[in-house]
Amino acid sequence: MSFESGHWYTRDGKARHTQPTTSRTAKSPTRPTRLADAVKDKLLPSVSAITKMLSAPGLEVYKMRKLAECCFNNPAHPGEEMKGYINNMIEKSSGDAGSAADLGTLIHKCIEDYFNHGSYENKEVDLSTGKTCMLSEMVEPAIDKWKSLSLKVSNSEKILVSGRYGYAGTTDIIWSSFTNYGVLDWKSKRTDKDKEIDSIDTHVMQIAAYIAAHWSEHDSVTPFGQHAKGYNMYISTTEPGRVELKEYSYKTLINAWEDFNCLCQLWRSRNEYDPRF
Repeated sequence: MSFESGHWYTRDGKARHTQPTTSRTAKSPTRPTRLADAVKDKLLPSVSAITKMLSAPGLEVYKMRKLAECCFNNPAHPGEEMKGYINNMIEKSSGDAGSAADLGTLIHKCIEDYFNHGSYENKEVDLSTGKTCMLSEMVEPAIDKWKSLSLKVSNSEKILVSGRYGYAGTTDIIWSSFTNYGVLDWKSKRTDKDKEIDSIDTHVMQIAAYIAAHWSEHDSVTPFGQHAKGYNMYISTTEPGRVELKEYSYKTLINAWEDFNCLCQLWRSRNEYDPRF
């Protein structure tokens, strides 16, 4: 299993997600960075590239349901070839996931603009439920929840690099308080009414990896101290206004870090590339 393209970073913390195209007939001046490019330029994989080594059962079930639903609603035409039909259904069923990702990106951008400039562009957006709402209906509750934590923002949208462990990534919020320090990441998520939002293992690993990269203690058994704490802020894209905060203790983060470290080793082995320095 080789991770061919995705988010990559230089050793000095610059994003290198794309490469210039050399073909004169190319439709775009850039293309996604691939593993061969990373090896050549000694780039670091993103945290999410490493966590993708672990399957996400919930996501896979969702994809299978969407594909089955798409096939049920769009039966094959008489004489239609199976290969073409399957490809069409896969493309059609993935469209909803793309729309959800776009909405998540919009929400994230609004929050980023709020922290950087104190305001954001509010507009009406389409939901996967067939309804519409204003972005503020999802963004403002998340900002209010953040304010209730009374934490100090040290950095936002900061690229973190770990040469010791060979990865990098962009974290949403680095925060501190009188007694703790840590990272908070915003996550948009489809939710069901009256059903609790569960934390995802890879999300906790991501938080632990960011903390390790920023507060690495080289002379200790673990890469960060006992006052570390993490948060995920889940913002519902199906129930506007619903926001749930998940808090991760030092013990939870250490367990997640150990799992992430195993995935780092698996990533290096599968890709035959060791980006550590």
